[in-house]
Amino acid sequence: MRRKPSTRVLRMPLESGTTPSPAAHCDDIVQSPATPLLSAKGIEFGFGHATFLYVDKLDVWPGELVGLLGPNGAGKSTYLRLMAGLATPQRGVVYICGQRVEKVSPEARARCLAWVPQRSETPFEWTVSEMISLGRHPHHGRAWRERPEDQNVVAKALESVGLSTLRNRAVGTLSGGEWQRALLGRALAQDARVLLLDEPVTSLDLGYQRRIYELIRSLCRERGVGAIVADHHIELHAAFCDRLVLMDRGRVIAQGAPAQVLTSANLESVFRTPLRVQVDPETGRPRVSWRFEADGLGDGGGA
Repeated sequence: MRRKPSTRVLRMPLESGTTPSPAAHCDDIVQSPATPLLSAKGIEFGFGHATFLYVDKLDVWPGELVGLLGPNGAGKSTYLRLMAGLATPQRGVVYICGQRVEKVSPEARARCLAWVPQRSETPFEWTVSEMISLGRHPHHGRAWRERPEDQNVVAKALESVGLSTLRNRAVGTLSGGEWQRALLGRALAQDARVLLLDEPVTSLDLGYQRRIYELIRSLCRERGVGAIVADHHIELHAAFCDRLVLMDRGRVIAQGAPAQVLTSANLESVFRTPLRVQVDPETGRPRVSWRFEADGLGDGGGA
């Protein structure tokens, strides 16, 4: 018989190779208002002597939602993993709240930064509620008993991602979209200052795509969270993001406000397809669509 969530004790071993040295242990990171929540400088990453990715500088400030976009293979997911401390750059450094990410213990890092990957699997038959409650683990330690405040946080996370009615469902029975929302719910339960999300709405319908982006933006506005979202949904980036970073072949092509980045010249050079950029009359933000030939079909060629 499954134990009730309110009485279970979770013992979560650290991943191999992640045990920090005493000098690297940091139980509480204090962030200065003049310091970005997340900062990457001179990042280079590759294999052997070949540099696959190079980004000179990127800062994420409290309350800011940054969109990372580009074609497949541009380096978006790799860059997010480097920012999360899940991979080590060949050159350059990543700072979280002013401290080098590799100097922060895994537990402290998880209290400050939440990571939502494209794909994730679990070997355990947790319920949705139990899986989301794992986001509370960094706030307790390797063995902990769930407290009433943890249950409240988990309940709010379930409601935010629309999974309250599925809280007792086994995660193995979820659809792709429900699973993606559960991953986001786990990140919300971490109550972290920084959110890194890799294609968080890939399997979601139009309604939930908008709802998730509205949720992320509200976290930035109301709680001062800093977020980076890598996605192929340009229309969502244009509507919700404060700043965009356009990447191609491991390099940053353009960075700035949506209106500065989302130009026909920038997008056509990166995605290699004819595109039209117009101003949305209601929001004043860019609106991107395909540009076809006069017959409405087109041949996919360039302008």
